[in-house]
Amino acid sequence: MKLIPDDSKYSTYSLKRLVELACTHKAFETKSILSELASKYNIKIIYIPKFHSELSPIEGVWAHEKQYIRKNTDQTFASLRKLLNESRSNLYNHHLIPKLWRRFWRTLEAYNKGEDFLKILNDHFGVKCQVGTVGHRQIQPYFYLNIEL
Repeated sequence: MKLIPDDSKYSTYSLKRLVELACTHKAFETKSILSELASKYNIKIIYIPKFHSELSPIEGVWAHEKQYIRKNTDQTFASLRKLLNESRSNLYNHHLIPKLWRRFWRTLEAYNKGEDFLKILNDHFGVKCQVGTVGHRQIQPYFYLNIEL
């Protein structure tokens, strides 16, 4: 059975048009509390794909904090508590939040232009990116699965 029968009036529609039609279906009209609050306070929510940390500015905040703590820790709990606060102050003192947002927008624009993942990593995230990187998730080699093909 075909998803769209040949004799359907929709059989000649493009995929884009079919997606538009599907989005008007009642099943897709649900609103979350978050989206209702955002509408109430005139806030735009930008949804990003899962597992794309380069599109999430909070990942940059956490990376900075972890790096700061690793550089300065003596491996005690008291030190961790102190360094966590210091790392946040360091983040603000170096004006990193606006930089992370600018990087987010530049990365989003690069994806919209059709640039590939490796080019985006190298252009926007520095020279530490590995040449062999192809994506966030990789399928494990067959020898890990103990099967033969």
